Amino acid sequence: MIEDAGIADDDVERAWRLTRAAYDDPEFEGLEIDDTRAIIDISGRHVHVAFRGTATPLNAAHDVAFLLLPLSDFPALRVGEDEWAARVHGGFAKMASNVADRLAERLEKWPRRTVVLSGHSLGGALAILVGGALKGRGHSVQICTFGAPPPGDAQYARLLDGVPCLRFANRCDPVPRSLGGADHGGLGGVLDLPMVREYVHVGTHVELEPWSETWRHAVEAVAGRQAGAALATAPAPAATEPRPAAEPSTAQALWSVLSNSVSNAATRIASKTLEVHSVDTYEAHLRTYMAKRRASLEGSPAEAKMEF
Repeated sequence: MIEDAGIADDDVERAWRLTRAAYDDPEFEGLEIDDTRAIIDISGRHVHVAFRGTATPLNAAHDVAFLLLPLSDFPALRVGEDEWAARVHGGFAKMASNVADRLAERLEKWPRRTVVLSGHSLGGALAILVGGALKGRGHSVQICTFGAPPPGDAQYARLLDGVPCLRFANRCDPVPRSLGGADHGGLGGVLDLPMVREYVHVGTHVELEPWSETWRHAVEAVAGRQAGAALATAPAPAATEPRPAAEPSTAQALWSVLSNSVSNAATRIASKTLEVHSVDTYEAHLRTYMAKRRASLEGSPAEAKMEF
C-alpha cells in the first residue's frame, strides 16, 4: 500500500519521528502561531514539516468545531481553480489558515524540494489542509498522517487527487472514525448527522493494528483489565462506628449496581480509547509494521531496528 502512495519508507519513518517530536522536542526549529505548532527539518533530501496534535484547551475547542464550511472562506488554504464546492472542518481550517502563509514564506528558501507534511491526530488534519495550500502554491508535497480525522468533504478530497498521501490508523482508534459516513469507515451512519456523514478521508489507508490487538482492546474495554492491572480505585475511608441505616429498597439496590457498572464501563472505555490513540501505541504498531515490511522486501530480520 505504501507503494501505491509513492512515499519512500525512509520518509515515512522520518515523518513519524518528527511527528512525535512536534509535541515537545525543542531540538527542531518551530513555527508557533495561536496554539498551533509545527517543526521544520531540512536535513534530508526532502523538507519535512510535522504538526503537533491536540495539546491545549484551545486545540480541543477547534477539534469540536466540526461544522463544514466552504473552502472559499479560507483564502490561505486555496488548492486550485476547481474548489468552489469544497467544504472543510471549520476548526481545523481556522488553525491551518493561521500557519499556511507563514510556512509558505519559510519554504521559499527551498522552492525545488519536495515537502513532506505529517502529524498525529489533529496534526494530521492540519498536515492535509496545509499540504493542499502548498500544492495550490505550486509546491511538490507528500503527506503522512497518524490517527487523524478527515479534514473535509468528498469534493475537498478530490482536490488532493494525485498528491501522495498515506493515512495510518489503528482499527480500534475512534478518532479517525469520528467523522464520516459508514461507507467511509466513519460513524456518520450511526449518529445520522449530515454534517458528520459528509466527511471523507484523503489518501491511502494503512491499517496498523493486527486483529489480535483489536480483540484484546475490545475485551479489556468491556470486561476490564487483567488481575493486577485493574483501574485504580479510591482508598477506603477510615473505620468508624457503623450507624444504623435504613435497608435500601430492591429498586435502589438495582439502580446502584447499574449506575456503578455503567460508570466503570465508561471509565474503562475512555482509558482504552486514550491508550489506543496515544503516540506510544502508534509508535509500537508502526515499528512492527515497518519491520515486517523491511523483512519482506529486503530479507532482513523482522526485528530490524527502525530509524525513528
